[in-house]
Amino acid sequence: MLCTFIISSSGWRLTFAGSLLRGLCHNHRKLHTCYIFSEQVKIIAIMAEMSKKEIKKFLMQGTFTGKLTTVKKDGSCHIVPIWFVLDDGIRRGGSGIGQDIIFTTDGTSVKAKNIQRDNRVSICVDDQTPPFSFVIVYGTARIHHCTQNELFKFATKIAQRYMGKDNAERYGRRNSNEGEVLVRIKPTRILAEKDIAGWD
Repeated sequence: MLCTFIISSSGWRLTFAGSLLRGLCHNHRKLHTCYIFSEQVKIIAIMAEMSKKEIKKFLMQGTFTGKLTTVKKDGSCHIVPIWFVLDDGIRRGGSGIGQDIIFTTDGTSVKAKNIQRDNRVSICVDDQTPPFSFVIVYGTARIHHCTQNELFKFATKIAQRYMGKDNAERYGRRNSNEGEVLVRIKPTRILAEKDIAGWD
């Protein structure tokens, strides 16, 4: 069942299929997703797409962790939470925020081995408080065996975000020991929605 509805009062053109409603707001030219309870058109929530500026701000908000997904040897997914920061780096192509996602890990970890074999990754960052928002970043990862000083610099920057300024150096040293590597993710596609539970 596929129907199109025009709601002139709000300028929405809506397409209904099953229990999912997607619409294009002619005033803002943005795609929104709406959920309904029954075949009667009853909008209960509208998710709005984030701008690039909002995505950057959201990704660096507080101590949100990233749920990193890598591809295992058998093709299944390996998912683990990570600490991360954004870094300008050297941008060549890519999509979305114009910055790389940086994190450190042990060079022998499962995620590091997966990236060495297949560099396709994705990261989900979500706000678990109402009205709820999320960003999913798809991209390619590259492992850098950088100098100790460079690794310490990034590890300290990441630690400051999650453990505070007073603990940054201590955790920075812990996370830049021998065997640790720097991973740089270049985004290729981003899906970002805000105010999932918000009312229109």
